[in-house]
Amino acid sequence: RLVVDSDGRKTLNLRDAHDLLDKTINNGAFASDVAGLAGQRMPMVIGSVFNAPVLLTGSDGSVGWLSDGPVNVGVLRDRGDPMEAGTWALDTYQQQVLLEYPPVGPMTADLTSLSGSSLDQCLRDVTARAGITAWSVTDAQAISAAAGSPPIGMYASQPVTARTAFALMLSTFGAWYWQDASGVLRLSRIADPDGMTPALALEAIDLEGDVTYTTDTAPGLTTRMAYRANARPMRDTEFVTDFVDVPAELRAALSAPQGGVVTAAGAGTLPVEYRHALEAEPYPSLFADNVGAQTEISRVVALYQTVRRNWIVQTRADTPPLPGQCCLLTYPRHGLESGRKLLVRRVEHNPATGQLKLTLWG
Repeated sequence: RLVVDSDGRKTLNLRDAHDLLDKTINNGAFASDVAGLAGQRMPMVIGSVFNAPVLLTGSDGSVGWLSDGPVNVGVLRDRGDPMEAGTWALDTYQQQVLLEYPPVGPMTADLTSLSGSSLDQCLRDVTARAGITAWSVTDAQAISAAAGSPPIGMYASQPVTARTAFALMLSTFGAWYWQDASGVLRLSRIADPDGMTPALALEAIDLEGDVTYTTDTAPGLTTRMAYRANARPMRDTEFVTDFVDVPAELRAALSAPQGGVVTAAGAGTLPVEYRHALEAEPYPSLFADNVGAQTEISRVVALYQTVRRNWIVQTRADTPPLPGQCCLLTYPRHGLESGRKLLVRRVEHNPATGQLKLTLWG
């Protein structure tokens, strides 16, 4: 962007193609005539959200705001007690609940945004809010499908950028984002390279310098994953006294940071290098149910049943491989004599010279 000052000086500002990732995606605010909420930021719901606060307004508190966009209501609760059908209704825009009578205590709701709850649907919502168009929905669909298309959800009442939303959603699936040569945001997921078809084969004769490696110590590895993030954890004093409608198990789920925790299959058979994972805190995922969380944490722990390494190789190529692809590396040392499939984790390429540095994992 070229800026011309009043004195005639010209300044050229170079912007990254994806500066929009740093755009706040929940800027909606309540109008000045909304009693008790005027000027406050509207809450954002993307996907399936658990126990979101209902923001009461109106002269008698019989209207409750849910989200800055249309949503469906799965369960509406007053002090943790599910409200009966017919005692409330959604407004025309599906952003508010209209109550037959004011609630007694704090109200919360399980919500689903109309855009859907799979990874690709939720990322569509994020990119639409930020005005991002150069991203690969195909990558997102592939990651979601490989995971069984589990629902996820994100709730925010404070400012959130698209970059933060991308990070939270993708890390739930063991995935991340990167920019390809054409400027498109691409998405890749860590996976076992043994089950992949190599996109590139390298032998010693192709390499410049020695192959080096370090052990992947996986400091953030855990054997447990939490799911159903609790948008509004409740206090013990806020529940109804009736333990029939709101049993102890539900009270615990509504009070905790997340509604449930699952443990990976095979957690007890990790190599000694990864035994620290057994004592680690659960990973706070965005999964909306235990099925998605169980599948993902078991997949991740299965990856680390083998001691993993990060390999560095240098070569030359006109067309480099892409992160997330597989490289077959054959080398006369380090146990690579018969060739080993490795996942491409990082690509550093100089198009002018063809120099290529790869970080491989496996």
